[in-house]
Amino acid sequence: MVTYSDNQLLYQQDPAETRQQLLFQFSKLNKQQLVEKLIDLEMEFRGFVEESKEMEDFLESELQSNSDNLSQLKSITEMKDNEITNLNQQLLQMNRTINMQSDAMNSKTSAYESQLNECSKKLVSLEIQNEAMENEHRIQHAMLKQEIEKNNELLERLANQENEMALLKQSSMMDKQIINQLRYQVNEHHREISDLGSRTDEVGKLKQIAKLMAVNRHELKVARYQTPPLMN
Repeated sequence: MVTYSDNQLLYQQDPAETRQQLLFQFSKLNKQQLVEKLIDLEMEFRGFVEESKEMEDFLESELQSNSDNLSQLKSITEMKDNEITNLNQQLLQMNRTINMQSDAMNSKTSAYESQLNECSKKLVSLEIQNEAMENEHRIQHAMLKQEIEKNNELLERLANQENEMALLKQSSMMDKQIINQLRYQVNEHHREISDLGSRTDEVGKLKQIAKLMAVNRHELKVARYQTPPLMN
């Protein structure tokens, strides 16, 4: 008896070979067996049709589901495409902005580098000038120190001269006092002489007295250097 599994094996073979094999198999069967075989084939066919219908319904459901999923995926894909397009536009705009900012930054960097070079040159020039000024300052300081030493020497000499001048001034004042005293005495003598001249009567007496005084003074002076006479 040919089974369902045998029929599956037959169906998997070449149709011409299957037909020959079926004819060979059926030729060996009697009428009863052929009826039974037909009933089995009818039942198998009905089962196949039922299974085919269920499979068709399943496949249609799967197709509809896949179609819905495909539509949904298509919508999602379109949305993603739109998002990608927007992102590409944003990325392009960002790239343009970045390029502009990069160009601006490069320009600023170049300007800063130029300013830095100029500042470096100025700094070097200032350092050279500062060194020259420090050397000049040291020279001026040394010269100032020498001038201060000379000035101190001059101040010392000036102080000595001022002391000498003070002494001379003091001596001069004393001399002036002496001169004033002598002048006063001379004036007094002149006044006395004038008084004496006005006294004509007393002039002779004064002359005689003066002569006597002069003689006595002369005798006294001579007596100082002469040996006194011996007393008897």
